[in-house]
Amino acid sequence: MPLTITPEPDTTIRVLMEYKGLENSIKVEEQSLETPRRKGFVAVEWGGTEIK
Repeated sequence: MPLTITPEPDTTIRVLMEYKGLENSIKVEEQSLETPRRKGFVAVEWGGTEIK
């Protein structure tokens, strides 16, 4: 989904989390996520959505 910001950011960080409820817990491997470098004007967008 396009994101338009004026003035244009030097760095854009976008995070979307999807989740759903479970009847029982499950084992999930830990993710290795790279930390984005923040430089200059930074725009951060984060959100989430429930999977039904």
